[in-house]
Amino acid sequence: MPLKLPPADTYRAPFVEPIGHLAMQAAQADQTAIALIAAIPFDGSSDQLAPPYVESRLRYWNASADAFAKGRLSMITDPDLRRQAEESLDRFKRARNARNRVIHDAVEVGIDLDGSVHSLAVQYAEGEDVWLHKVTPEQIAALAREIYDLNQDLKIILSLVRNSGQV
Repeated sequence: MPLKLPPADTYRAPFVEPIGHLAMQAAQADQTAIALIAAIPFDGSSDQLAPPYVESRLRYWNASADAFAKGRLSMITDPDLRRQAEESLDRFKRARNARNRVIHDAVEVGIDLDGSVHSLAVQYAEGEDVWLHKVTPEQIAALAREIYDLNQDLKIILSLVRNSGQV
């Protein structure tokens, strides 16, 4: 039975599939990042935290959430593993911001001065600013793939963290 989705015009229809993939990959990366922060310093440690508690601390990635995550990362005793975790979490934060722009910016139709038509992401900034960015389905698909790859890296780091307390 075909899905009953709302209609999308010629300019927005190509975005439906890549945005869907982006949303799914980003949700998985969110969960893996939460699991990583919760698992620190290693499985069986009394310093591990429950994932729901970590999720509540990281829901809105602001200065407080960043400080919380950095504090947790500092508990990883292996310097190389800690560096990998820090770098991956930095990648995660950048990708999360890009994902938020894709999800929350409307896709509109733009007409250039030369008459060419293209898709625009419309971002309402603080104050009364409106920013317009050309956007393509390929860019969004590339971001979904980047987040997929990042999630694979986070899963490896999570496994290493969980096993780092074994003698």
